[in-house]
Order: sequence, then C-alpha cells, then structure tokens
Amino acid sequence: MVAEDPALQNLDNEAKAQLKDELQQHRAEKGMSVHATNAAAMRDVHATVDHIIRDVSDWPTLIWTLTPTAS
Repeated sequence: MVAEDPALQNLDNEAKAQLKDELQQHRAEKGMSVHATNAAAMRDVHATVDHIIRDVSDWPTLIWTLTPTAS
C-alpha cells in the first residue's frame, strides 16, 4: 500500500517519524477499545441478553404483586 502511493515516496526523516507516531497512537487506541475482539463483543451481548431475560422473567411476579385486589 505504501509502496504504491506516490505521496509516501521520498519522505524525509521527520515525516517518517510523524507517520510512525500516528500509527503507534492508532494501534494503542484500537487496543483499548471497548470491544477489542469479537469474543469480547460476544460476551458483552450474552451478558446483556441474560440480564434482560432475568428481568423479563420477574415481570409476572411483579405485576401480580402490584395488582390491587378487590376487597
């Protein structure tokens, strides 16, 4: 990719250093993302769905408890 881009040919040392710094910063930020891997994203979704299922399964009890009774 770099070898094919004429704008990146014959760079001076300062430009090369700047590009290297930008690449290292990008890699560092990417590694610290919330979902660095698909496995982490899958675990997050699984935990969220489990939490929703637990909440929804408690609804009948909650509704029955909050329903006023005729006395």
